[in-house]
Amino acid sequence: MKPWKDLTFADNYMFCKILEDEALCKELLEILLHIKVGKIIYNKTERQIEPGFGSRGIRMDVYLEESDKIYDIEMQTCNYSDLPLRVRYYQGAMDLAKVKKRSKVDELKETYILFICLNDPFNAELPVYTIKNMIKESPETLYNDKTHRVFYNCSAYKHEKNDALKGLLEYLSTNTVTTDFSRKLETSVTDAKINNDWEDSYMFLSGWIEDEIKNGIRDGIQKGIDQGIQQGIEQGIQKGIQQGIEQGIQQGIQEGIEQGKIEGIDSEKIRIAKELLNNKVSLNIIVQSTGLTEDFINNL
Repeated sequence: MKPWKDLTFADNYMFCKILEDEALCKELLEILLHIKVGKIIYNKTERQIEPGFGSRGIRMDVYLEESDKIYDIEMQTCNYSDLPLRVRYYQGAMDLAKVKKRSKVDELKETYILFICLNDPFNAELPVYTIKNMIKESPETLYNDKTHRVFYNCSAYKHEKNDALKGLLEYLSTNTVTTDFSRKLETSVTDAKINNDWEDSYMFLSGWIEDEIKNGIRDGIQKGIDQGIQQGIEQGIQKGIQQGIEQGIQQGIQEGIEQGKIEGIDSEKIRIAKELLNNKVSLNIIVQSTGLTEDFINNL
C-alpha cells in the first residue's frame, strides 16, 4: 500500500473515492465511450454482487445505471492474464443480479464493462480494444446482445486520436495534466488528500491489509512446516518399515543359509558316527573322525 500522500487517481482507493462524484463519473463515461450519458438512477463504488448462493461474488469499482443501461468501470494496474475470463464472469453475474424470477430476457439492460489498464493488456500497442460479439460467417449481419466490453491501454495514449480520451489516458499513465477534465481529476485528488476522514479510512484499510498479509505469511509458513513435518514422519515411517522388511528378509535368508549349512554338516557327522558305532569303532577314533564330543556320541 502506498503512503497516502503518494496516491494518484490511478490507485484503486482514490479512483473509487473520486468517482463517487456523479458529475465526474458521467463525464468520464462520456469521454471513454464517446456518447452522451443520460440521467443516472443508481451510482455505487465498490459494489458487491453475489450471483447465487455458494457462487463466487464480484466487487465492481464503479457501478452506474441509467434507465436502460448499466456501466461498470474497473481500474486495473496489473494481472492482465485473466481479463477476458473475468469480463465474461462479470457479465454473467451482472445479468443474473438484474433478472428476477418470472422476468423476461428482453428486460436485460444494455451493459458496458470498461477496464482501464495502465499497461497493454493484449500487447498489440493499441490505446483502445473494443470487444463485440459477431457472426463469424457474416460479420456484416447485426448480432445485438446488448453487451459492450472495452479495454483501455493508458501506456499507448500517444496513439489515441481523440483529444479528450488521449488526455485522460496520458493523465492516468504519467500523471500529467493536459486537458480540462484531467485538471478536474487532479484538483479532486489534491482536495482528497486533505480529507482527514478519507485518509483515516485509507490508513485503517492499509493497516488491515498489512495485518492480513502478515497473518497469511505466518499461517502459510506454519502450515508448510506442519505439512513438511507430517510428510517427513510419514515418509520416514514408510522408509523405515521398507528397510526393516528388506533387512529382515536378507538377514533371514542369510541365517537360513548358515543354519542349513550347520545342520547339513552335523547330520553328516552324525551319520558317520552312527556307522562307526555300529562297526564297534572305539569312542576315541569316532571323536577324532567326526569332531563330535564324547557326550554327544554317547547320547547316540
